[in-house]
Amino acid sequence: MLKESVIFQNILYVAQIASYLVSILGIVGIYITVQQFKNKAQKDNEADMERKVLNSMNVMATFAKELIPQISSSRQKVKEEYKKVVDEALQDTKQQVLASTDSENMDAVQEQLRSINEASFDEKTRKSLLVQAKGRAGIVSIFNQLEQLSAYMNYGLVVEDMVYPGLHKVLIRVVDENADLFNSVRSDEAPYKELTTLYEKWKNKQEYESVDKEKKELENKLEKLQQAADNQHRR
Repeated sequence: MLKESVIFQNILYVAQIASYLVSILGIVGIYITVQQFKNKAQKDNEADMERKVLNSMNVMATFAKELIPQISSSRQKVKEEYKKVVDEALQDTKQQVLASTDSENMDAVQEQLRSINEASFDEKTRKSLLVQAKGRAGIVSIFNQLEQLSAYMNYGLVVEDMVYPGLHKVLIRVVDENADLFNSVRSDEAPYKELTTLYEKWKNKQEYESVDKEKKELENKLEKLQQAADNQHRR
């Protein structure tokens, strides 16, 4: 009986040791697994950051090599196209005058034709002609390219701190200068969702930075004025 009890105790002791070993091995295994996961996550994060940096460089290169030259040349093209559409509109107006007047009174007709010029158009017509000129000058193509690049930024595929400083003013200015065309070409089929989202985000950020800068300048000015007042008071 005593012998059986000793055997049972030994078995229990061995079982406890085995249990401890299994627990220790389990903990070690979990630790190794966690470390492996952390290392993999760190490598994935590093690889993801490398991709974002590369995307950022590609976006900035596209702006510098393609978009900015297009934007610069588009302003002159708009002027040229506006002159063309105005001339076309004037010719159409003159044709309508000729078609609707009596050919026997040609002196009056010629006088009326000479009085027709750009100033003859009302503001609404001139704005419509300008929108037409911008469309001919390729501004819509610039919007399309900005839409694609905006998707990269909106979906976190770039490092915004790299891209924003050099590009935000260009993007905001393009949309602001061509807001008439931008609003006219947006529709349910082509809403320019990504460009609109990024424009509003960067516009707000730019205004915040401007206000914050003014605030700091005022605070510095007030501090200097206060120091000067304190110095005068001590005298």
